[in-house]
Amino acid sequence: MFRKILILWGCLIGVSCGEGKDIEYVRDPLNPGRLITKDKAAQIGKITDLGKSGPSKEEFRVNKYLWDACLDILKGIPSEKIEPKVGIYETAYVPSSGKDIKVQCRVKGGKILSKNLEVTVTERNPETEQISSFSGEQIRGQILLRARELKANDI
Repeated sequence: MFRKILILWGCLIGVSCGEGKDIEYVRDPLNPGRLITKDKAAQIGKITDLGKSGPSKEEFRVNKYLWDACLDILKGIPSEKIEPKVGIYETAYVPSSGKDIKVQCRVKGGKILSKNLEVTVTERNPETEQISSFSGEQIRGQILLRARELKANDI
């Protein structure tokens, strides 16, 4: 036990006697329970464009990985509205178990954060023409997971 305390104390002294380089740590936007360097956090949240033929960085203010993840997750559903510059992907109504379902995905920011992704699912009952909307938390979770996978594969 004393040996462990001595080793820990030695590590703390070794860390405090560094080369004078201050490293600032922040919460990981992908995993808030973990600390990462500020430089690494900046890399995670870089705003990227769609390539040479796409819009410039000034025009495109949504995260490429979140956008690509929306396209991947919702690729089997016919689309109605796609606006990559503002980050809106909307599917057409698709019949499912007696109701028509429509999904709207909106990417609102330049970082892979849950607050930068809004998913709304709208159900329409064709018999009564009643429409109800609710948050698509399960779809949102799948999109965030896919965006993190795309980011990890890109580094």
